[in-house]
Parts: sequence; C-alpha cells; structure tokens
Amino acid sequence: MKKLYTFLFLLIATSCIAYGANITFKVDMSSVVPASEIVIAGSFNDFDGDENEDNPGLPQWSDSGLILGDEGNNIYSITLDLVDGDYQFKFLNGIGGWETIVGDCTTEGNRTITVAGENMEVGPVCFGTCESECTSAPLSVTFRVDMSNEFVSGDGVTVTGNFASLVGFSDWTPGQIFLNDDDGDDIYSVTFDNVPPGTYQYKYINGIGWPDAENVPTECNAAGNREFTVSGDNTIVLGNVYGSCDPIKSNVTFIVDMTNETVNGDVSVTGDFASLAGFSDWTPGQIVMNPIGGSSIYTYTVQLPAGNYQYKFINGESWEGVPPGCASGGNRQLTVGEVIDVQAGPICYASCVAECPDITPINVTFRMSFGEDDIPAASGLFVAGSFQDPAWQKNELELTDGDGDGIYTVTVPNMFQYQYEFKFFNGTNGDPTSDEFAETFDFATGGCGASNPFGSNRILNLEGVTEDTQTDIYEFNSCELLNVGITEVFEQRINVYPNPVQEVINIDFDATTSENLNISLMDITGKLVYQKAGVKGTGVQIQRNDLPSGTYLLNLSSDNVIIATQKVLLD
Repeated sequence: MKKLYTFLFLLIATSCIAYGANITFKVDMSSVVPASEIVIAGSFNDFDGDENEDNPGLPQWSDSGLILGDEGNNIYSITLDLVDGDYQFKFLNGIGGWETIVGDCTTEGNRTITVAGENMEVGPVCFGTCESECTSAPLSVTFRVDMSNEFVSGDGVTVTGNFASLVGFSDWTPGQIFLNDDDGDDIYSVTFDNVPPGTYQYKYINGIGWPDAENVPTECNAAGNREFTVSGDNTIVLGNVYGSCDPIKSNVTFIVDMTNETVNGDVSVTGDFASLAGFSDWTPGQIVMNPIGGSSIYTYTVQLPAGNYQYKFINGESWEGVPPGCASGGNRQLTVGEVIDVQAGPICYASCVAECPDITPINVTFRMSFGEDDIPAASGLFVAGSFQDPAWQKNELELTDGDGDGIYTVTVPNMFQYQYEFKFFNGTNGDPTSDEFAETFDFATGGCGASNPFGSNRILNLEGVTEDTQTDIYEFNSCELLNVGITEVFEQRINVYPNPVQEVINIDFDATTSENLNISLMDITGKLVYQKAGVKGTGVQIQRNDLPSGTYLLNLSSDNVIIATQKVLLD
C-alpha cells in the first residue's frame, strides 16, 4: 500500500510540472543604426495574464531588462528558458526604441511565439519587419514645416515621434529634434539619412513642450498624429503647413527649347503631376506653355508638393520621344524636394541635352516584313509616328515591296537627329487617326520600343546620325528581326563569332573581297554606335570597348546598300 501511495504522489506531482524549453531570439539590425543596447520585451513573466508568474525572474514588457548579445554582422541574440505557452514580444533599438513592425506577422502589433516543450530558435528577423533578413536599406527622410502663419517660439521649432529612437533621440520626447530655417523663408527642416523601412507617426511642435504641439486635422491624422511610410528606394521629403493638411508646394517651371522643331499649334507639357496642379494627368493640350519674348524657349510654372514625377512635352498633338539616356519608362523624370523654386529644364525637345544642337536633314527608309501568319492588307501597309507633320497620320506613308523580296519599304525625307516613336499599320479605313489596323505588340517589353501612357511604340533613335540611313527589318507586330543574308550580287557570306560577345567581335568573310565594304553596329533603338569603312580582305575585328551589354545589329553594306545583317549579343 505504501508503494501505491508513493506512485500516486509522483504521478500527481508530475502532472503539475509546466514543461519548458530554451528559446533563442535573434534579430537583424542591419536596416537601422544599432543603439548601444538591443533589448527584447514581452509577456515573459505572465504570458496568460492570470497575474501568476509563469517564468519567475523574467520581466514583463520591460524596455530595459533583457539585453541581447552581439553575434557580429548586426545579428543580436538572447536565450530564455520559458515554460510552455503562447507569448508576445518585441525588439527595441535601445531603451524606449520600440520597433514598429510592418507586415502581417503580428498579433495586436506584437510578434508571437508558441513554446511547446522543445528548444527552438526564433529568427533572425529584420528589425521592424516580418522579413527573415533585411533587404531594404534605410532611406533619407526630410521633415519640413511651413511656419509662415505662426508666431515662431523663441525656443525654436521641433519634431518628435516614434521614429526618433532610430536616429539617436528618444521617441515622443519634445525639445530634442530641432528644425532650422537657414534661408529665412519660414520653411523649417531637418534631414535624417538612416531611417529604416516602416510606418511611423510624428508631430511638429512650436517650442519644446507638448502644450506647444500642433493639432493635426482629422482628415490627415493617424491617432491624432501625422504619419509616413519608408519603403522602396526613393528619398522621402515630408512637407506640410503647421497644424494643417495643406502640403508645402514648390514653384516648378518647365522649360523646353523648340529651336529645331516646327511648332504645330500649342506646345504643352503633361504628366502624372498635372492633377496636383488643377489639370488632368497625361492629357495633352491642357498645360499650354508660353514662348519667352517670341523666342523658341517655352515655359510654364505650376506649384507642386514634394515628390517624384514623370512628364513629357508635346508639340501640337505629337508626343516627344525621350531618348533612353534620360528616360524612365519612356518619360522624363522630376524630383521636387526642399527647394522652393525648381526648374525642369531647359531641355531641347526630344533630347537629353539642354541646348539644341545643329541638325542635318537626312532621308530614312523604314523597312518591315511579315511573319508566317501575317499577310499584307489589300488597302495597304503604312507607317506613322511622331516624325510626321501633323503627327501620326496613319494612312499617309505607304510601304511597298517593289522587287518582291518580302521587304516593304518607304523613304521619309528631311528627318532630324532626334528620337522618334512609330508603328506600322496593316491596312486603313480611310481615317488617318484610326488605330484599327495598328500593331498591338508590347514593344517596350519586347526590347525594341518604349512605353507611354497609352501603350507602347517602336523607337527610332537618330541622335548622331548625319547620313541617310534605314531601319532594321522587323517583322510586323513583333520585335523579331528578319534574318537577311548577303545578296546574290556579292555571293558573299559572313561568320560572326563568338556570339554572345565578351571583348572582341570577329567577322570572317567566306572569300577574300576586293570590294570596299562598310561595317556598322547599331543598338536596339537604331542608334549608330560603331562604323568602319573601306573593309577588304578575309575579315575584320571590332573591339567592344565600353559598349554596354545588350542586343545589337551588325550591318555589312556596299555603296550605301546593306548586303548582310546579323544580330549580335554582348554579354
């Protein structure tokens, strides 16, 4: 009987034991400037809220009690002996520097873990995110406030919020972060270069105490505060009128030089900024620019808040083609930041240079072929683009195949050294503005065109081209190039190797030629990047030099007639 009692006692005692485990917490602090102490806080003392100590000796939500050790490479860790249960926790960048977690890995804004009797490692996790590693770099954030409607306190203008501990101050503590007005324009500002990704709240203070803090209007506040999010790769410039939702606006003047253009009606500018200036985004003819004193320089000024914008100039109804060297997505770029007066330009229309260069009229032959599944329409094959006057007349320039070789051509005189957009049209209904028979391929994605607010077009870049030229031979509705061999007149073949190319392009002829041949290399936009005349013998070599990686077209010509074309890839 004594043995039975002993067994029952041990069984009951065992059933009361709360099993636990060693839990190692790790955090990656590479997205922030780590404080001298990295802390973890959570429901470690009483995870279930029954006011009984589940883990005696561990603090409950203390911002200073549990300091992590530095493992190197910005990884910090701590191991805790925890009984089984469901816990919530957060990391802190220094005492009081609570992380604001961006993502869907939280409960009530906190991280969570379930301990179930087994040792485990939690993380590393990126501080302030749900990611396992820090992939987003800290960004520069500028705080700006317009105090022109206020009597500025003699103590100065300050800002605070839950971002402050990440930049060396204490969160929500007035009188620490001062803004300055160096140029006396009543705009006070301060910039921090290492604010990690996340969503933050803040407030401006006309002085150094909470009684002097602004009241943020309901329509633009978050729990009574202002709010901003750090993400992506653009710098952030915040700017508002003190105590108001109104943004600080800069005077932005767009300036374009039309010296080399025949102006057809109004010169206008538009983009994704237009709705902020009282117009419609990407709508030509609304923001009409004015010439300066009857010159070829056109300007227009709007007021815009800080931000990153895209835009284009328009000559009548013809959108400019922006060269790749100064375009993003086929458009010009504009950043409005801290400066009150901003100039977008001067820029030469359809170019990347400020002053319009001297231009030489040249003749350009557009060439096209059909793939196996396409046939020419009985009503004709046409080309149209921004080079026409008026632009995009879709039944005016007809391509024909006079020699029956399957290559359709038309020559356009008096084109200049710009970048143009164009398309082919297989047929016409008599309406020069109709897109019924237009190519529908995504030329930007295909690598031979650029996107615009309404789709994409082919690109012809004539910058630097001073002699008559012809386009690549593309298949209709495609970026595929027609493989053209040496004509029978020359009975010549070429071998280009290696392809793809690393440093040197080797071009071998099958037989020695006494003809004076010309070799040219063009990039995918049609821009001439290399030319060598008077080539004879059995072959030639071209040094790559600084040519960037991409697809190029190698042309072999004689007496201005292309007799061979081959696509070349540069790694």
